[in-house]
Amino acid sequence: MSMILETEHAADNQSKGAMEARGRRLDHTVKFLAWVVVTLLAAVLVLYVSRNVLFKRKLRALHQEVERQAKLLQDTAGGAAAGEKHAASNFALQFAGKYIADMQVLMASSQKVSALDFQREFQRVSRGYSGNQMFWDALEDHVETAYDGVMAKWQEAHPALTLNDRRLLELMLAGFGYIEIASLLNYSAGAVAMHRRRIARKMGLKGSLIAHIHQLQKKQR
Repeated sequence: MSMILETEHAADNQSKGAMEARGRRLDHTVKFLAWVVVTLLAAVLVLYVSRNVLFKRKLRALHQEVERQAKLLQDTAGGAAAGEKHAASNFALQFAGKYIADMQVLMASSQKVSALDFQREFQRVSRGYSGNQMFWDALEDHVETAYDGVMAKWQEAHPALTLNDRRLLELMLAGFGYIEIASLLNYSAGAVAMHRRRIARKMGLKGSLIAHIHQLQKKQR
């Protein structure tokens, strides 16, 4: 009889041990899953904050670019009144003012839409210009007139310059910033920087392309 009781007691102890082991494993599993969930939530929060910070930074940069363009357009209009040779170009009259107005309306709506919706609308507006050959023709005419045929001189001196090379140069000379250029040429901001460096190498510039463009712009003021 005592042996039976001892056997039952041992079985109970074994069962309790197994249940406790299962409980510990379950506890460890719950803790691990909780850690995974917290980690994922933290990652999502960091991504959300980072995207918003980058969006606001990009928006500020775009605002500065458009303000600078508005100033250039105002100077051009002033030149028209003074009868300067490059003041009333087709680009300034037909496109620059409308482009700036479109960008200002877009930025005014930036507080009411998500970063993704803003980016889509920004790209849509940009494609409305970049997909219009008249825009590029007027831009070329504007730059050639304002800078005394500089693009034709560069193309003759550097035959390796491609159509996209010329367009990037024309946009820079017309005062477009890197965010606008990236959108109009369907590039990333990093691709614009790489493209500028390639053009500088093709042209054999010792300094940066931006510095070279700024020197030309100063001479025309």
